[in-house]
Amino acid sequence: MFTKHSIAALAICFVASNITPCICQDSPFFIDDSNENTTPMTSSPQFIRCLADCPATGEYNPICASDMRSYNNPGKLRCAQRCGANIRALRSGPCEGL
Repeated sequence: MFTKHSIAALAICFVASNITPCICQDSPFFIDDSNENTTPMTSSPQFIRCLADCPATGEYNPICASDMRSYNNPGKLRCAQRCGANIRALRSGPCEGL
């Protein structure tokens, strides 16, 4: 369930390399704040493998997420979310200095 802070313009898209469904929208990243408790599972071997296998552009456009990690770009943040991390974007740019 998405709250009022969720982005309204959604469309279903598919990642061309393996036809994996994902959520796309007009803004740079999607915020699902239905569960504000951000308890990432980002150290598990399954998560690390999933993130490594997730196709994303190599551009450097960092996003600071609620797990206080900097993701290289919005695509990598979405990969982390699809791999099971309960995170959301906090701001554009790296987390350093927060």
